[in-house]
Amino acid sequence: MSRVYHSSEPRRMYNGKMRTEAQIANRRATKREYKRRHPGKPQVNSMKKLRLAFIREYGGRCQCECGCQESTSECLTCDHIFNDGAQEFREWFGEGRRSTNRQMRRLKILGWPKGRHRVLCYNCNCGRQRTADKRCPKIKA
Repeated sequence: MSRVYHSSEPRRMYNGKMRTEAQIANRRATKREYKRRHPGKPQVNSMKKLRLAFIREYGGRCQCECGCQESTSECLTCDHIFNDGAQEFREWFGEGRRSTNRQMRRLKILGWPKGRHRVLCYNCNCGRQRTADKRCPKIKA
């Protein structure tokens, strides 16, 4: 008797792999059961702690020249002072997947080096990317 390696069931992409509807339903049920038994996912908590450590180490508030001084941690993000974030990711991780958490883990391993990164609020960080001179648009010219 020969084995059947591919079923005729329709498949679709789920979590990066082609799966049948039965496989998808089984995976979802397994995930629900795991979440029920283990409330408060530890990996999410560790990522939050890492992010808060990054914010604390780099000043704890927005360091933009506009002077907004935002300190709500949910509104703060990592900024590359010299606008070389993509180049830094290639140097550190090659052409692989980019992730802020990977970057923060690397900064922690390096002892939170100063001079290349800073904390900005999302408004200042996004605004810098949308202006020609790469300065915060809230700064009065």
